Formats: sequence, C-alpha cells, structure tokens
Amino acid sequence: MPNAASADLAALVTLAYAAIDDDTHWQPLVERFAALFDQAHAVILVDERGGGAPRVAVCSQRDALGHYLRGPRQTDPLLDEATVAQMSARRRAYLSHELVSDRRLRESAFYAEFLLPQGNLFYAVGGNFELGPQLLIQVWAYRSKAHGAFDEQDRELADALVRPLLQAAELGARLRRLEAETAHQLAIQDHLLDAVIVLDGAGRLVHCNARGRDLLEGHADGSTLPLRALRLAGNGEQQRLQAALGRARRGAGPVALRLQRQKPLPALYAVLIGGGADAAVRLFLRDPRWSKFLPEDSLVEIFDLTAAQARVCAAVVRGESIEDIASRLNVQLATVRAQLKAAMEKVGMHRQSDLVRHLALAMPALLHPPSAAP
Repeated sequence: MPNAASADLAALVTLAYAAIDDDTHWQPLVERFAALFDQAHAVILVDERGGGAPRVAVCSQRDALGHYLRGPRQTDPLLDEATVAQMSARRRAYLSHELVSDRRLRESAFYAEFLLPQGNLFYAVGGNFELGPQLLIQVWAYRSKAHGAFDEQDRELADALVRPLLQAAELGARLRRLEAETAHQLAIQDHLLDAVIVLDGAGRLVHCNARGRDLLEGHADGSTLPLRALRLAGNGEQQRLQAALGRARRGAGPVALRLQRQKPLPALYAVLIGGGADAAVRLFLRDPRWSKFLPEDSLVEIFDLTAAQARVCAAVVRGESIEDIASRLNVQLATVRAQLKAAMEKVGMHRQSDLVRHLALAMPALLHPPSAAP
C-alpha cells in the first residue's frame, strides 16, 4: 500500500521534468519513487540507443543496479518483445503479475540470477516502454515476497508518475537529438569549401564557419560585417556588396556577383541568399585559390566514412575510374568496388554518378564561379 510519501507525488513529477535537461535529477527521482511504497526499491533506465548500456541508469539500491546490468537484464522476462509491445501500446503502469505468471517467474533464469539473490524480489509495479526505434524506458519499483504484492492502489500511484515520466524522457531524447543534429550541421559548415557568413536583419554577424572566420580575421558574432577584412577594391565594390545584401534581404532570390579585391588578391565570388521572415542573409564567398574538393578527412568527419572509403570517394569525385584507383592504390578491383558501395550506403546514394554530384555539389560550395550580377 502507498505510505505517507504519496503526498510527494507532485515533487516527483517536477523532478521528472527537471531531468529533461539535467541528469542530476534522476537519482533523487528514483529514490523518491521507491519511497512511495512500503519496503520497496526502484530502478529507472533510459536507453536512447535501443540496446546496450542505457544513457540513464539509476536505482535506489546501487549495488543491485550494477548486478542487473552485468547480465540479468538479458534474461528479464519483462523485456520480452511481445511483453514490451503490450506495455508500450498503453503507456500505463502495470503490476508484474499482470504480465508474467508466478510459475513462469520462478522458473526463469532472471529469478535465479537476480530476483532471488537480491532478497527474493518477487513483486514489481511499473513498466518497460519502447517509445521509438531508439528509446526504451524501464521504470519499476520492486518488493520482496516477504512484504507482499503490490495492489491496484499501488498501480494507480505508480501510473501517476509513469505517464509524466515517459513524456519527460521522450522530450529529453528529442531535445538531445535536435542538439546533436544542430552540432552536426555546424560541424558540416566548418568543413565547407566556402566561407559561410550569416547576417541578421540589422546586418550583424550571427554565424561564420571556419573559412568565414579566417576570411573576416576572427571578428566576433554581434559585430557588423567588417567589409575592410574582405579587402575589396575601393568604395565601389563595397557599395555593390551592400546593394546585393539589400536585394537578398528583400527576397530577390539568390544574388551572385564577382567582387574585385585589392591587388594582387584574386576576385571573390559570392552568392547571397535571404528573404526570410527575419530578413537574415546567408553569404557564401569563394576565393578561386581555395581547394575545389573536400579533403578526405572532411569526408570521414561529415559522412562517417572510413579512411579507405573516403580515399575512394575523393578519387571518383576528381574523375578517376575505379580501375585507375585500384591500380594506383595497388588493391583488387573488387576491394575498390566494395569500399565505394559501402560509402554510397552511408551517404545515401544508389548510383556512382549521384554520389559524385552529391559530394561535389550538394553542399553550398561554389565549385564553379557564378555569373556576375549586373
């Protein structure tokens, strides 16, 4: 039966939502969850990779958690695929005997390896919930046979925590995915062949990639675009760039121009894209002296290729045939084909021509000088 700690349920829900972006709240959450019930201990696991070591693993009895993760988790009958599907479909707390009979439990390796050595933990309330292909959440309170089974009131009390906890864990996983995607996109920008400069509606620097920071000589975000750093050839070229920025900000479509610079510097080729609701402008700049192809280490970083796969991809983008690549690297033709096929799968392409086009042109690198705007 629930004890006096049931009044603390609101604090538990608060902890669940606080844990969305602060993992330090998981341990007090699991300890208070155990305190909701007489003579119980609790465990919460949040696995955002669909298997293996959980990202979050907390327990009111930490030694028991270590024991569980070292092996018995693999034999847990409540992690059976059909049983997890049953719990996931309704997203509510369950009493363990609703899911696994006493006889099946006693005959399981899980009972012999974990439940019995931990004090005959025969009863549980909670659930295992698969909320997506890469998100599994386990939340249980356990009690020994000596202290009796959980009842329907216990289940309802656990249910009052389980539902918001699942929502909070799902939100947290989504937030981390978005943060990872953002970090990945920024990392990709830093590998681009062009200088990428983002200006807000007031013309202030919002973001630069690595090439852009070099070109602008390290000017900090929040400053206005330092035109002097571009070393344009006189006020006329600065005015042309300012006019192009204005056209892009008003949504005139991509604006391309060739900007003369102080001798002996070569001209800069520019493409400006803007016109959104916030009037921001993305400015892509290319110096013809810069490399025309992504280096192999960039292909490894961006597309998660192996060094060998990146080497083959870089060669085909440069125009080499697979026969030439095999001969130059002194490897079997079949090896080159296998590496190219594996790289295409990672990049998401099905034909070699598509792979070349994607690696050479899909990102906003200005591999070929644009036509100058009038």
